Amino acid sequence: MLKGQLKYILVLLLAMVLLVVVQLSTPPPLDWSPSFSREDKIPYGNFILFALLPDVFPRTAVSIVQDPIYTVLTGDTIDAEARLNRNYASGSDDADDAYDDYRDAEPDSAATFDSASTRSLFRSKSAITQRSTTYMFIGGNYVGSFLPDKLDVEYLLQFVSEGNTVFIAAQRFDASFLDTLRLRVGNYYEVANLGVKTDNAETGGGLSLESKLDSLGINFINPALRAKSDYRTRRTDGSHAYFTRFDSLKAEALGMNSKGYVNYLRLRFGKGFFYLNTVPYAFTNYNLMMAPNSEYVFKALSYLPVQPVLWDEFYKVGRRESRTPLRYILSNEALRWAYYLTIASALLFITFESKRRQRIIPVVAPPPNMAVEFVETVGRLYYQNGDHKDLATKKITFFLDDLRSSYMVRTTAFDAEFYETLARKSGIAESDLKTLFTFITQQGMRSSVSEIDLKQLSAMIDNFYKKSN
Repeated sequence: MLKGQLKYILVLLLAMVLLVVVQLSTPPPLDWSPSFSREDKIPYGNFILFALLPDVFPRTAVSIVQDPIYTVLTGDTIDAEARLNRNYASGSDDADDAYDDYRDAEPDSAATFDSASTRSLFRSKSAITQRSTTYMFIGGNYVGSFLPDKLDVEYLLQFVSEGNTVFIAAQRFDASFLDTLRLRVGNYYEVANLGVKTDNAETGGGLSLESKLDSLGINFINPALRAKSDYRTRRTDGSHAYFTRFDSLKAEALGMNSKGYVNYLRLRFGKGFFYLNTVPYAFTNYNLMMAPNSEYVFKALSYLPVQPVLWDEFYKVGRRESRTPLRYILSNEALRWAYYLTIASALLFITFESKRRQRIIPVVAPPPNMAVEFVETVGRLYYQNGDHKDLATKKITFFLDDLRSSYMVRTTAFDAEFYETLARKSGIAESDLKTLFTFITQQGMRSSVSEIDLKQLSAMIDNFYKKSN
């Protein structure tokens, strides 16, 4: 009875395999959500930026961080979820005292953090802080926000005060972090060419626009880095964060937007520096692929010292853990091998038990390819007809259409801009291009074309393709 049902089982199994293949081959819809993660190749991920870090910081180590700041800097594995749910306002007095020391201290000297509670709070050191390091935060959860808890803020401030560097690109910042650095962040909302300016000391405002609008232009203040035209990015909302208040004696403005609002700061804190940027979307895959935005990213990161880099992933995606049954199976060694053996057994069963049990079907030869013969026949017809003008017109039309699609140039007028653009993209000298298109123009204006001119036209077009990139 099993043999009689075998074919139905195989058909069902084949249908399941085809269903899986179809599901896997169907392209997923484009995900426009801002993840800022190094693993994501979606428009607002950071896959490209992370891949470029070795070029930005040559001969230095780039480490991936998937733990909160406290754990990274101290090595203490306090449960992250428990800390996120902890209320520090009613918690340890030592932690509150240490935070007050930070808020009230002068940032120019690390020696100001000298209360007993602060010394106790930072008595544990991770080996990673034994040499100068750059800690990078690009974007974060809640649509590009940097919102660590109070304990993480305290350790991050201590980390910088000891001579390290922190780079943060975010639209919103933690309130205690801004208060300590005596900063204020505001937002400029651009809706259909209408600007609405708001200030928010804690997070920079919470208005969210669903329409995807072009952002304001951004640029650098330093004349040596400032571009002739502003860089423009795309984002998920119409908000543009900027710094509305900072201490000009301790902070240096490095960049601004086209409205004149500062969006990039270097702030001295103790022996180290904070680099704060309010345009996290400029560092994402989509905007890095839009020329010349990659230039803005390299210039922005050129301010950072060349030293070991910590790349944060925790404040974007948290700890990477199994979230699906298959991921859980693959994370367990025994279950993983059982899964592989099951797949292998199914493949072997299909290979050896799906033998043909009927006479061999004869092979039917496919019809021959007559494309070459067809082209030769059409060519002979044109040759016998002798209408060289019609053939030259078609050849010129197809050539210009190929230029538009391959080199993205307009062919309505053969002017200086056309020659310059095509020469740059094709790698052919402008003088050769002018000779070619002058001849094309002459043939187009004639009422008839001789066989010699037609052959010359064909040879010049073929020569263009041989010389082009």
